[in-house]
Amino acid sequence: MTEANSPPSKVAKALALLVVGAGPIALGIWMIATRHAFDDFDPSGRRFLLKLLLKWVWGYPGGIVCIGFGVLLLVANLLPRASKGALREEQDSGTTNPPDEDPKSKNLSEEEEAVAFISEIPANAEMHVTKSKENFGVDLGYSEKSLAVIDEIITKGWPEPPVLFDPVAIAFGSYIGETIRKLLGGKWKFDDEIGIHLGELGGTTYKINPFAKVRKRFLNGEEDSIAYYYQVVRKLVTDAQEAKLKESTASSETEKSANPPPE
Repeated sequence: MTEANSPPSKVAKALALLVVGAGPIALGIWMIATRHAFDDFDPSGRRFLLKLLLKWVWGYPGGIVCIGFGVLLLVANLLPRASKGALREEQDSGTTNPPDEDPKSKNLSEEEEAVAFISEIPANAEMHVTKSKENFGVDLGYSEKSLAVIDEIITKGWPEPPVLFDPVAIAFGSYIGETIRKLLGGKWKFDDEIGIHLGELGGTTYKINPFAKVRKRFLNGEEDSIAYYYQVVRKLVTDAQEAKLKESTASSETEKSANPPPE
């Protein structure tokens, strides 16, 4: 990036903020301090209308207005900066460790938060069932067909991705995950690889992240269909279960041949 295209420095931003907010405040103080400047106003002189107007507004009326306007400008500029700074610090705190912080304690804290979140997933799913009935008039019953209904709800209700993404992703992801868990079996878990996920699907080693899938569905549209996603997951799990069964059967037959019953 060249110097001409580089963003303004913090000093330049601070000076601009000072001029924008402090300028009207300084003008207001000066107007109050010089409030008697037009006491000897001569109505017969040149530009008497302008002088008459200045006499009316000069002093306390105009000064108070200018000071108030300056304060509002400062507050309007400082509050967004403070909130952005706090948000940036919160985001940074999730990716870096303070010098004196033990990484193990940080991981433990994340795991505790994940456990608390997982305990709320069934309730979030039930709440989504209730809201879908109220807002869209559909009955979701944790069935395979309901996943196709979820696709329809997203298509009709959100032609564009939602502005507040996280609450929507949590609601839909909780229901989708609970539906797959009820249909195929599985356990909600947490690890450093994919975070909160549904693991041990159907007694296999497969694991999925319904919340990540929901985000893709909202961002990419019907090409990331939830119903099709379930069909793919079910096929993978079924194939893994069959392979596991064949392996177990073959192992049992091998063991029998290696250890024939006594005659």
